Amino acid sequence: MSVTSPEQPTDDATSTAGATDVREFRKAPWRKPRPEALRELEVTRELPVENVNSLVRRVADQSADEIEHLITELQATRDILRSEADRLQRELLGYADMSQTAMTSIKVIGESVAKWKSSVDTARGSAKS
Repeated sequence: MSVTSPEQPTDDATSTAGATDVREFRKAPWRKPRPEALRELEVTRELPVENVNSLVRRVADQSADEIEHLITELQATRDILRSEADRLQRELLGYADMSQTAMTSIKVIGESVAKWKSSVDTARGSAKS
């Protein structure tokens, strides 16, 4: 068993290489987190959140656009229905007026026919006598 002191060189190259490896391992820069690595880690942690936020924003924008489009279509449909309701109301008033005129005409015609019938009946009665 030989103990080597730091001043004495060893004949065994592997033991020197092994000691160097251990020292380098202990001094390795990746053992302590570097500030750049921490920032990169924070960025990679934020990326999924940003991706989700971006996705949510795109979906919300698309939904808002669709809703605005539907509102526009519904307003146009409402305007069409209102104009059709106005048109139907005007036509119904026209038909009501025409129906009233027809009833008045039928009444006048009925009275005229009744007068003619009575004058015909009077004329027949005087002709028979």
